Amino acid sequence: MDFKVKRLLFPVFALVFSLGVNAKRITVVDGSDGSTLPRATIMSNDGIIVGLTDAEGNITVGEGVKYPITVRYMGFDPLTLHSPIDTVRLKPKSYSLSEIIVSPGERPVTKVVCYIREYCTGTTSRDTMQLFSEYMAVAFGTDNEDTKGFHKSDADFKFRNRRFSARFANNEGLDSVASPTGNEEITFLSFAKLFGKIPLKGLTVTDKMRTGAITDTVPGKYFPSKWFRNTPSVMIVSEDLLADEKDHKMSPTLLKILGMSVDLTEAQLNHVFVHNESGKYKISDFFSSSISLKILAYGKMLKWMLRSNEPVEMLDYIEIYPVEISRLTLKEYKEQRKEKEELSFIMPEELSSLSPVIDGILLRLDEKGSSK
Repeated sequence: MDFKVKRLLFPVFALVFSLGVNAKRITVVDGSDGSTLPRATIMSNDGIIVGLTDAEGNITVGEGVKYPITVRYMGFDPLTLHSPIDTVRLKPKSYSLSEIIVSPGERPVTKVVCYIREYCTGTTSRDTMQLFSEYMAVAFGTDNEDTKGFHKSDADFKFRNRRFSARFANNEGLDSVASPTGNEEITFLSFAKLFGKIPLKGLTVTDKMRTGAITDTVPGKYFPSKWFRNTPSVMIVSEDLLADEKDHKMSPTLLKILGMSVDLTEAQLNHVFVHNESGKYKISDFFSSSISLKILAYGKMLKWMLRSNEPVEMLDYIEIYPVEISRLTLKEYKEQRKEKEELSFIMPEELSSLSPVIDGILLRLDEKGSSK
C-alpha cells in the first residue's frame, strides 16, 4: 500500500503515552539561577514530542519513551539526556545581533523576513507520525498604528515559501517518508500560520526587572500571563495565551467554522531579545520566538482527515527566527507588500540542531528524490 493511502488510514495523532513503573519525573530549570522552566518541550530519540513541562517545570517521562531525549526551550541550548535524571539544568544561549540603523521619521515601517520551522508529532499504540514543516515568511510593523497607508493585517505573516517532510511508521514494519504538497490533508495540521507571531511592537519590561530582578511575573485574569527572565545574555519573555481563559482552554472560532474544532489546553509563546539596558525592547532587539501547543482536536473535518472516531490529541512546537530586519519608506512598503514571488530558504546560523531522526528523514527524502 502506498504512502498516500497509508496516511489516510492511520489515526496518527492520537497521542498515547505508556506510563509504567519505570516512569521518571523530571524537572527542567534555568541553569543560571535554578528557576523552573514551564512548557519546555521534550523530544525523544525518535523525534517524537514526548510532552511539555507543566507550570512548575515538571514532566513525567514514561517507560515507553526511548532515550536519549532532548529538552528544548527557546533562549537556552538544547540538552540531550542519555538516561533519566531528576533535574535538567539548561544553559542560557549567548547571542549577538548586528546593529540595525533605524530612521523612524523617514522610514516608519519595519519589514521582518523570518525562517520558521515546526514539529508536529504523535503516536498511537501501533502507529507513529512526524510532520516537519519549514516556511519563509514576511511581516510588516509600524511605529504608529495610525500611519496613513499602513494595513494592520500586514502584521500577520505572509508565507512566501514552504516545504513539508513526513514519516509514518507502525509496529508491523512500515517506515515510509514523503514530501507532502501544501494541498494534502496532512499539511492542514501545521499551526504556524495560525499561531506564528513576532513582537513587532516591541515591549517594555516591568519596573522590577528594570531595577535588576532576574525574574518577574505579570498576572492575567485567571493565571499568570507573562514571565520575564533575565539570563546573562538575553531577555526572555513568555506569554501564556490561555491566561484569561477560565478553564485554561480556548477554541478558535475560525477553526470551528472550517469544521476543524479544537481545544487548546496549552499555548505558550516565548520571545528572546538581546539585552537592552533601557528595558524597552524594540523589534531590532528581537532574536527568536517559539510557540508550544497542546491541542485536542474533535472537529468533524479533522477526525475525518485522521480517520478517528475519537477526539485526537496533538503536540506542536514552532520556532521563528528573523533573518532580515529592515526599515522602509511608505512608498517602499506599498510596493513590497504586494510582492508574492517565492523567497529562497535562509537558515540562520543560530538555528538549534535538528533531532537525528528528523535529519534522517530529510536524508531519506534526498536519497529518494535523487533515485527518481
